[in-house]
Amino acid sequence: MILAFLSWHYIKGCKEVLRAWFNLISFGLHLFSVKLLFKTLFSPWRRIAIVKNTPGFSLKEFFYRLSFNLISIVIGFVIRILLIIWGILFSLFFFILFLPLVLLWPFLSPLTLFIYLFTKKRSYSQEDLIKKYGKKFIFPRLGIATKEELLKIPEDDLKKVIKWCFGLQEIKRTKLQFWRKENLFKISSFGTNLAFGYTPSLDKYSQDLFFPSSFSHHLVGREKEISQLEAVLVRKAQNNCFLVGEPGVGKKTIILGLAKAIKEQRIDSHLFYKRVLLLDMNLILGRAVFSMEAKARFSLILKEAEKAGNIILVIPQIDKYLSSQEGIDLTSVIAQMAESTKIQLIGITTPRAYEEKIFPNERILKYFERVEVFPPSKEEALNILEKILPDFERGRKTMMTYEALKEIIDQSDRFMSHIPFPEKAIDLLDQVIAESVHLKKKVVRKSDVDQLISQKTKVPVGALVEKEIERLKNLEHNFHQRLVNQNQAVQALVKAMKRTRTGVSEEQKPVGSFLFLGPTGVGKTETAKTLAQTFFGDIKKMVRFDMSQPLKLELFFKECRENPYTVLLLDEFEKADSQTLNLFLPVFDEGYIKDNYGRKISFKNMIIVCTSNAGAEFIREKVKQGITEKEIVEYILKKNIFSPELLNRFDSVVVFKPLQKDHVVKIVKLQLNKLSQRLLKKDIYLYFDPIVYPLLAQEGYSLEFGARPLKRLLADKIESLIADDILKGKIKKHDKIKLTVDSLTKEYKIGGYG
Repeated sequence: MILAFLSWHYIKGCKEVLRAWFNLISFGLHLFSVKLLFKTLFSPWRRIAIVKNTPGFSLKEFFYRLSFNLISIVIGFVIRILLIIWGILFSLFFFILFLPLVLLWPFLSPLTLFIYLFTKKRSYSQEDLIKKYGKKFIFPRLGIATKEELLKIPEDDLKKVIKWCFGLQEIKRTKLQFWRKENLFKISSFGTNLAFGYTPSLDKYSQDLFFPSSFSHHLVGREKEISQLEAVLVRKAQNNCFLVGEPGVGKKTIILGLAKAIKEQRIDSHLFYKRVLLLDMNLILGRAVFSMEAKARFSLILKEAEKAGNIILVIPQIDKYLSSQEGIDLTSVIAQMAESTKIQLIGITTPRAYEEKIFPNERILKYFERVEVFPPSKEEALNILEKILPDFERGRKTMMTYEALKEIIDQSDRFMSHIPFPEKAIDLLDQVIAESVHLKKKVVRKSDVDQLISQKTKVPVGALVEKEIERLKNLEHNFHQRLVNQNQAVQALVKAMKRTRTGVSEEQKPVGSFLFLGPTGVGKTETAKTLAQTFFGDIKKMVRFDMSQPLKLELFFKECRENPYTVLLLDEFEKADSQTLNLFLPVFDEGYIKDNYGRKISFKNMIIVCTSNAGAEFIREKVKQGITEKEIVEYILKKNIFSPELLNRFDSVVVFKPLQKDHVVKIVKLQLNKLSQRLLKKDIYLYFDPIVYPLLAQEGYSLEFGARPLKRLLADKIESLIADDILKGKIKKHDKIKLTVDSLTKEYKIGGYG
């Protein structure tokens, strides 16, 4: 123990004391910008000087310019000297104040023994952290109340929560060590502005990112991207950059991180004293009536920034101002300023906008370097949430469990695939906390996250409840309430839905992908509609594309991105060209596709149904012989209708057999029952003569179109008949009517009015 103490006192302790002493002396010089003021000692006051810009020579003008500039230099010199003196005195104060401690430290070992014993006692082992922070932090985060319940907690979760606790304590401890450079240099220095020019107009139309903002709590990680920005900005030439990333990926976070690093001087010395300003382009251009007026104002602001000499300008959505398609084209002004070495520009844009509007613009491209911003991984996003969660909870009297935090990451990744991390996770965290506060919940659990997701998506999420278990058990019966025959199709769909809801299927693939084969009018499309109603709760939750027409990719990508929880119905799939069919290979296999701009579109929450009439005649001919799915697949492969690679990626190839007479009668009964239900809402009671069913089945079915003509027949002959009688006043509210057939004319008629 004695050797350990001596090592701590004479090695670690000495280093820490010397570091603190040096930091405090440096802080005095930093606070008054001594180094910068020395460099600009003989520069004009705030760079205010008269420069000759007219031809010819005038003695009067020469002496006026000379005297003005001399006065500006003298004023600047005097004020800078005063600040330099103050800075040196301040540093000298710290030098003298802590010099005795530095000199006496080797002899203070008897006193520092107590400090050593205290710090040693403050151990950060797992047991000590549980003992000290168990009730305050670790137990509530794990959703338990006592130490005995730790046995129920997965070991990995316990370790991660303890690591989280340790990390937060380290942050607090670091903040308390005021002598550390990162804490001292957070204080803004005096005199910095004296070395650079005034920017009154620029300040009106921009936000200084040195100061805290509403989204400053997002400042976690992104060291790699900040380092890339730094590498571009310190160059002598081509030191402007485009920050390219999808909305929500964290581009503003990176800019804020850069501004913070500059302020705390944790960056290349060439960037010390730079100001990072975010331009409000709407404010700059919004007040202009004509484009020339807007250009002139923008040019004036940029020239003011250039004259200041320490400005890094951030232009959001810069692509909008580099093309005349969306309004004012500021290419010439931006290109002129990008060429200057006295101002630097950072343009924020998206990959799509960059490819469409910036990449073809060679005049701009040569002055800028592209810096890509990619979403963080799930692990990195979880780390971000761990660090910002205390900010969300502060003052709200609620605490979120670690399990709920993980669920936010998992469910936002699954159900908000069109938004990148970390934004989607942070947005969901904010919503869950707000909802819990509204409901006055003190603890936010995993089930609360699942409940909110279910409310938003209308898709069941989380643990199965008794009512839902019963519904899943009765799925097949519920399908047959709308479908006749097609037992094989119903069984395949029901199995897929059960696998998905119980969480045993692959999460990266779509909920289900099916190829429906069979003749026209046998219920393929009706099955897809039933699927939308049963699984997603609404028959409208279906996106439909006719594959016999050329697929418009932009429309397809847009519909799939905007409707992530749906049945995707691809009709007449066999008529799509080979290039389009190959497009779906990664969809069926990996659950996503990339659009023309490299953005992922997720199909993980979709059920994909492809219908096809391929082999319809073959199915019709062989159905009486008891045709199997394997025979149909072999026939399709033999005819080269679909490739083996494509067929193998479907969860199931479902054969819809031609309808028999008794099947069509059942369909008639289903359709008439729907009509009866619609009239019941109008307080009209409709009954049917049994003779109606076989007659309608005979008229509404054809070998070529199956049962498809049935709906048109019902509309023309039955619904129109009832509508006419309602208009004539024959059918009134509370009437009981009966649909029957005239024995002589064989026409349908309504009887039993009243």
